[in-house]
Amino acid sequence: MEEAVKNIIKSKEEGIKIGFALKSELGRGLTIKKISPKKNSVKITFYDTPKFELFKNNAFAFCRKAGRRAFFYSISEKGKTPLLKDEKFFAEFFPFFEITAKAEKVKIYSKNIPYEAILYSDVVFSNPISEKEKNFNDFFECEFPKADEIFHPFFNLDSFFKERFWGEFRDLEIPYILNEEKLNLKIDENEAVFSALLKSIRKQTYKIQGFRYGVLKDLHPEYVHEMRVAFRKTRSYLNTFPEVLGPKRSRSISISASSFAFDLGVLRDLDVFLSHLSDFFKEIECRNKENEILKIFERLRKEETEIVHRVLNSSKFEKFLVRLFNFSQPKEKSNALAKKPFKESGFEKLSLLKSTIKKRMKKYKKIGSPDLLHRVRISFKKFRYLFEILEPFYGRAATKMKAKLSEIQDSLGFHQDMQIAQKLIEDAAEQTKDKDIILVLGALLQIIKRKEEKETKKFDKIYREFEKISIPSFIGGQNESGGSWSRKSRKRNRKRSSFRQKPES
Repeated sequence: MEEAVKNIIKSKEEGIKIGFALKSELGRGLTIKKISPKKNSVKITFYDTPKFELFKNNAFAFCRKAGRRAFFYSISEKGKTPLLKDEKFFAEFFPFFEITAKAEKVKIYSKNIPYEAILYSDVVFSNPISEKEKNFNDFFECEFPKADEIFHPFFNLDSFFKERFWGEFRDLEIPYILNEEKLNLKIDENEAVFSALLKSIRKQTYKIQGFRYGVLKDLHPEYVHEMRVAFRKTRSYLNTFPEVLGPKRSRSISISASSFAFDLGVLRDLDVFLSHLSDFFKEIECRNKENEILKIFERLRKEETEIVHRVLNSSKFEKFLVRLFNFSQPKEKSNALAKKPFKESGFEKLSLLKSTIKKRMKKYKKIGSPDLLHRVRISFKKFRYLFEILEPFYGRAATKMKAKLSEIQDSLGFHQDMQIAQKLIEDAAEQTKDKDIILVLGALLQIIKRKEEKETKKFDKIYREFEKISIPSFIGGQNESGGSWSRKSRKRNRKRSSFRQKPES
């Protein structure tokens, strides 16, 4: 395919005929006719969601500037759909990259069937923040007639990204949220605990600032989720290391972060519920009430969106951002605890957190309360957030723990989603007198309860596997002096951990 395109580029002068064989046995003679007399400069900026869903699905949101206005589109196999119009660009911390190129319209004839195409040449793909670039000689964006849909001899935009560009994303640092080196956020191997924590909190501060823009523009539900995660990580660092960062100030900032995360909570719950709802409808008899039920929850989402916008536009939130940013700025602390190596302190805290998880799981298994399972979930989050910072230091040894934490996150997250879904359905049933809607909601409730029970059993199995993974084995199996973790050293470490301070619940 690429050779075919290269041949076309070499022979793109008007009227020159070229031929090549496709992977099928068909051979076609092609003629290129220029439509536009000159090449036009083109600049396209691509944007994506925080989880890079558009890139992964080979559908792209992009902006073409026209005069003073910017047009945002979703590009997929179904065509081009406008998302919004806005003169402002996205905040600089979101995943995006730019294409600059020379473009010309051409008509390509194959057995007298015209194919309209845009030919891009002198193409440069760049990451505006890292300032990294990749050069590609050319690619096509083609329109094909319906009568000849099977014959696709050229690259269109989707196939170009899928076949040629996806492998280059790492070199361009795309997708990305923050460039850690440029913003001085990268934590070194021998970083002091105080400095490492300030960098971690500053990173979340940048994310909160950036994701706020996406939430206020209501661009994608994931922006709400990612903003809540940034709040939670900030709180986790403050609560796990209060003796290093300062107990009073840590607690004060943590309470504020918790309050704002709570304000976003209902909107996030509705987004998750609405994403599951269409699948739930497939499992029951809906009595043609799907749209009416959707309207109930979409109305609730609209109300919650207005509340969230008021919160994020408030002077209280602005003051919190300033306070958090000032708190996270580089500074020095003279006490020995602050100067302790972060890698060592992090290991100690992970050991304590794992001990807390075991105790809470033991209590949960004995009583079986959903509230106790929620406390287990909170402990796992703290463990995972700290583990994420330490993970780069330990390479392959962290793989097993990382995989298991991901499974636990998915399982406990889905369990929590099902609990919230039950409450949303119960609340919706109280707001309607339509008997058919109440019957459908009742059927939904039963399905969700079954899914919740199934997920609880699944989590029990995953937890037993997690419990078998020892922290020393996942941090590389070596002690401070570089020797292996002997049975005696593991026993000595467990004995020491019993005298350490317990982490905050």
